[in-house]
This record gives sequence, C-alpha cells and structure tokens, in this order.
Amino acid sequence: MDEHPEKSLNSRLHEYLLETAQTASEAMKPAVEAQKDLTKTVISLASATLVFTITFASSFIGPSIPLYWRYAVLACWLAFICSLVLAILSLYFSLELGTFPARVLIDNKRIDAAIDEIASRRPFDMKPLEDIMQSHLRALGKTQTTATRLHKAALVSFAIGLLIFTIIGIYRLLSL
Repeated sequence: MDEHPEKSLNSRLHEYLLETAQTASEAMKPAVEAQKDLTKTVISLASATLVFTITFASSFIGPSIPLYWRYAVLACWLAFICSLVLAILSLYFSLELGTFPARVLIDNKRIDAAIDEIASRRPFDMKPLEDIMQSHLRALGKTQTTATRLHKAALVSFAIGLLIFTIIGIYRLLSL
C-alpha cells in the first residue's frame, strides 16, 4: 500500500499536466516548424536582396533616372526592411511556442493549489487543472496567432519589395 497517497496523486497529476502540455505542443509542432523554416528563408532572401540592391544601386539608379524611380527603389528597400523586422518578430514568437510545456509546469503555485483542491474533493474533479491548461492554451493560441500574422505580413512586405524591384529591373532592361 502506498504510504503517501497525496504524493502519489500529486505526482500523477503533474504527469497528466505535462503529458497534456506535450501533446498540445506536439500537435502544433509541424505547422510551427514549417512556418519557422519559411520565415528563416524570408529573412535570408530579404537580407540578401537588400544588400545586393544597395551594393549595386549605382548601376540601376544613375543621375539620368527619373526621381519617381529613385522613390520606387527607396520603397523597395523599405519593404525589404519591413519584411526583415516582421520576419524576425514572427520567428521570436514562434520560438516562444516551443517552451509551452515548460511554461505550464512553471505555474507551480496555481498547479499546487489546483492539486490540493482536486485531492480534497471526492469524487475527483479535474476541472481546476483543466482550467489552468485552458488558460495556457489560450495564451499559446494568442502567441501562435501573433506569429502567424507577423509571418504573413513579412511575406506580403517581401512580395511588395520583390515586385517593385522586378518592375525597376524590367524598366532598366527596356530602357537600355
């Protein structure tokens, strides 16, 4: 017979909470990883394109180029910079998602209070732990939504910069 049934219950409830957090985290992992990979690609491409266009700016915006084309190049650069900032922020929020199980378990005071409440009731009611998990899942959902929105905004900004750069390139080719 178990000498410390409360400790055993406490241990089992902590395991239940950890398993639930890991299950939720694992379910989101493929989508989060794909988003992070694409975001890293956008960061690489936007950085390279920005450096490339700034390095060779004199070859496609000379003194004979109308002022509106210069503004177009500036808009292109701003779009790439915006894309970089948004992609880095998206990556930051995506990385936060990987810490979900740990963030749930760090909530010791609430977890211990919930376990005490569960242990004091007969029959056992898991609602206090489920409430803790739901609050963390809501926070996780908000973080994921923020990361996804930033990711999409980074893609749109990159596409705008690329479109502007393409138009400038076509203009320069046709004016040769």
